[in-house]
Amino acid sequence: MRQAIALVLVLAMSSCCCRPMKNESYAQVPLTLSEAKNLEKDGFTVTVERQTQSASGGFACGHSALCVIVLPIVLYGALFPKQWDQVVVRKADEVTMVAEYETGGALIHAQHLVDGQMLETRKLELRSLGKKVYVDSAKLVPLPDGGTERVVLPLISQHDFIAEERALLAKEKDPARRAAAIIEASVQLEDEGLAFAIERLRDPKEDDQTKGHAIDDNCNEPLVAAAEVAPGPWTRRALAKCYEPGPKADAAYRELAQLACAPSTDAKLLDALEPMLSKDHPELVNELPKCPAGPRRALLALWLGQPADVNEVEQLLTSADGERAHRHLMTREPSHRAAMVKLVRDGRSTQLLLSRLTSDKTVLEPELLASLAEVYVKPKGFFSTHPRAQILRLFDNAARAPDSKTRTKLAREVLAKNDGVVIDAALLTLGETQRFAAVVKGMKAPVTSGTPAIERDLMPFALQLVGCPVNELVEVADGKKSTPTCGPRPGEQP
Repeated sequence: MRQAIALVLVLAMSSCCCRPMKNESYAQVPLTLSEAKNLEKDGFTVTVERQTQSASGGFACGHSALCVIVLPIVLYGALFPKQWDQVVVRKADEVTMVAEYETGGALIHAQHLVDGQMLETRKLELRSLGKKVYVDSAKLVPLPDGGTERVVLPLISQHDFIAEERALLAKEKDPARRAAAIIEASVQLEDEGLAFAIERLRDPKEDDQTKGHAIDDNCNEPLVAAAEVAPGPWTRRALAKCYEPGPKADAAYRELAQLACAPSTDAKLLDALEPMLSKDHPELVNELPKCPAGPRRALLALWLGQPADVNEVEQLLTSADGERAHRHLMTREPSHRAAMVKLVRDGRSTQLLLSRLTSDKTVLEPELLASLAEVYVKPKGFFSTHPRAQILRLFDNAARAPDSKTRTKLAREVLAKNDGVVIDAALLTLGETQRFAAVVKGMKAPVTSGTPAIERDLMPFALQLVGCPVNELVEVADGKKSTPTCGPRPGEQP
């Protein structure tokens, strides 16, 4: 098969060494730049040219001898280091080796003549085995039309890497590390590694989580076909991401929906299912009636953005899965708004829930505003300024409502039982304009226009909410002006 580029090499060259690795070589090629230069002692001509990636990250070949021989590496030059040394070795007028070395001297890739046959040597980074290996990976056969056929060499003739992989898996129990070893073999060890990976994914004794991790983001057709043999829940989850939109994908996602609402599904698998199912899946709405009644059904409904039974939501929020529901509560649902405020009062997911309420410009009910007023007076946690600022935003939303006076009455009554300029700022955002002078007087420099970071920032923040320009607040705080000229709240007509 003609190959302008071998995808397996792209993946191999992209791997990084995260820990020191043992060096091994089974190749007949100089492994260092120094060894390549020493060929001059044997009558070879050796030229070395420092190469630098182009500004676009491409492989700048130009008119160098590197282009005389078609190299797969040219097409993935962006994976090279920023600089490397290109080496061309000649005997008389014949090019006998073209190679690339790191600037530190280590071989990256080579093509070289051995007994009249052009061989490709490449580096395998087998991180699971803790080794960096050089192998003669292919024969490069010139074609009459000037192309090149890359004929993969069996690695077992040089070393039995698959036996090492088997020995590793015999000891390794962690599914993620097992999967990493299997996929690394399929990528780095080419045909032999792919056959090994297919064997592992077809084996019913292989751990289901391992199979699922191996397929995640590796939707290679032979691997997918192997994993489809009696898949478990983790494998089914991974396979669903590999299918193109259509009946097969729809069926796979329906299975995942039923997994999500099954009481037997463990927390770890739920964590993995959540990002897949909490997207726009209108075709899964019909799965909800098939779920057993209870908190898991409510959780799936929330993931799908659908109304859920109020009692089931309450069960969910007090269950072991309660925290999973927090980010999916819907501000348009009155019972959800009440649940969100209750959670804030309890000091649970405070930042997340307040941000959800403010980003949706939620106008809260009177009793919920009163609850937040109590939180504002006595906030929980050490970093309390940001939650207070979010509550001021919600007060501001309520003050803009047509029924603002009645809507904010309970909250103002809660706040009025307390003293201080911070309380005045809250009452001002709730519509008590008589608090304006006290808030201006309590303002201190410096004045910032961003989200409050410390308590004194709450006063200018409240003034900005009710329509005071930042530049005038700065002038007042600096003593250059006695009071700001504030117009209507932003978004309101004068």
